[in-house]
Amino acid sequence: MAGKTFPVTVKQLNLLDCLADPGCSAEYRDHFLLVHAVLVHPRVDQRRLARAAGLLLQRHDSLRIKFSGRPGAWRAFIPDPAPAGIVTHTLDVADDGEFLKAVTHIARQPHDVLRDPLAEFVLIKCGTRGDVVISRVHHTVADGIGMILLVEELMKALLGMPLLGKALSHAGYLADWEHPKGKAAAANAAYWRDYLEDAPPLPAIGRKAKGLAPLVKMVGWTSMGRCICHAAPVDHARINAAATAAAVSVDMIVYAAFARAICRKYDVHNIFLMSPVARIEPGLATFCGDRNAIVYLIYRDQPEHLLSDLARQLHRDLIGAMAHTPDPAVQPGSAIERGLIDAGCYPRQFMAKSSTPAHLSRKSRNGLNSATHGSFKLGQYTLEMLDVSSRALGSTELCLDMPPPGGEGVFNLGFDTDAYHPDEIADLAARTAKFLGIGLTLCDIG
Repeated sequence: MAGKTFPVTVKQLNLLDCLADPGCSAEYRDHFLLVHAVLVHPRVDQRRLARAAGLLLQRHDSLRIKFSGRPGAWRAFIPDPAPAGIVTHTLDVADDGEFLKAVTHIARQPHDVLRDPLAEFVLIKCGTRGDVVISRVHHTVADGIGMILLVEELMKALLGMPLLGKALSHAGYLADWEHPKGKAAAANAAYWRDYLEDAPPLPAIGRKAKGLAPLVKMVGWTSMGRCICHAAPVDHARINAAATAAAVSVDMIVYAAFARAICRKYDVHNIFLMSPVARIEPGLATFCGDRNAIVYLIYRDQPEHLLSDLARQLHRDLIGAMAHTPDPAVQPGSAIERGLIDAGCYPRQFMAKSSTPAHLSRKSRNGLNSATHGSFKLGQYTLEMLDVSSRALGSTELCLDMPPPGGEGVFNLGFDTDAYHPDEIADLAARTAKFLGIGLTLCDIG
């Protein structure tokens, strides 16, 4: 097989090591398969879909990667482009609920990262319903934003629309974007060295309070529970007004309220608040790989300060962190992170994250990444997004999740069910709402 062999990225190395760990559960491996399903009406021509998929595989060489090696010594072989094969199924189910279950079962078939294609496309013929097009891409070669890019390009290619701009290759990412260059490398290292100098110790909350080990390896543990937190439109308006007055985003106000709720409930003063952020450099716009950066924020609760003051400080810290990535300090499993853990700190105990954008291009404002069941037109097709998500798993023990505009809830909490009781989560949600000055209705706790 003709092709070339390359090193893997730092994120690929760490994720492959995790997946190869004997303690990694099948459920956790399934968590790293990114799946997108769309119901298309009328029918989809299989040959046209194969051409569109082949164009994407030719355009994005990282989708063709085949990994080999062993923990700590992985390699990425990229074969030359070849015609794309489309996996096909036929499904004739009348009941809507059973139909979605059947599609989800097909979409979430087990995946072996070393044997199976890291990107594959599935076509389900569904009779009068139309056809379902499923994109299955492993997290080693794509992230949430990369999946948006791929689905948009797949639909454009299906319609015969041009794909503009040259895609960033795996080799190009390694050469130009994997590590900071020149003076930036020294500046980034100095920033994180100074920022983490006074790192807060792991507080006796959650797993530590219950005598459980922290989720350092992030393998083989139980699922995440979820608490959806609803608020009335007037309360959404209050949060928006508070964010505007503080000159920060809505997310920063909620982040600060969430962190303050943790500190006040458990009588601690400083905590890590990990946050994933998308790297928005223009040169990465056509890269489908994992370009998210995971940054560490240190929240310091100061009783005399207003929530707006704390939100502004978190905002300044987030801007500073984004300006000093990439850097080994904030890579999972780095020597710096291991040093923090050995010193009794664990920066991944709590997470706060914003919603993933619903689209990248202006021509897809209807939202190709929408998880709702609303339909919209794209060319001659009517599209409906299908929710084929798997059981929730996570790599932190407590997570604040900001939904997209119009999404379910004003904010949502995910929690390690071994570490927290639903009553604890309800209380944390209520405290967060109190600091925001809003009312709250909790749904689906557990």
